[in-house]
Amino acid sequence: MEKIYDFSDADIYRFHCDCYEPSHSIDVEIQKNGAGEIIFTFYDHGGSLGQKLKWCWLMITKGRGYNHDWVIRGEDVTNLIDILKSSIHPKKEE
Repeated sequence: MEKIYDFSDADIYRFHCDCYEPSHSIDVEIQKNGAGEIIFTFYDHGGSLGQKLKWCWLMITKGRGYNHDWVIRGEDVTNLIDILKSSIHPKKEE
């Protein structure tokens, strides 16, 4: 896990896949505007021309646009949980 951005309105953390393929990662963006929004962005770049054609064919024929999973690395589980827990804002009672 690495903190890749620290903006005044959001923090963004990057978690790499357990397969250690550099192109497989997830960014977790925590909004600081009080709305409690958490945005997950998945990345799966790369792949050979044959893989890209296979993905296109699966999308056309089966409605699936991917064939990879993202698996959190063991050493990042606690970090991800802590980040998500810290972003939860309890609702104020009215």
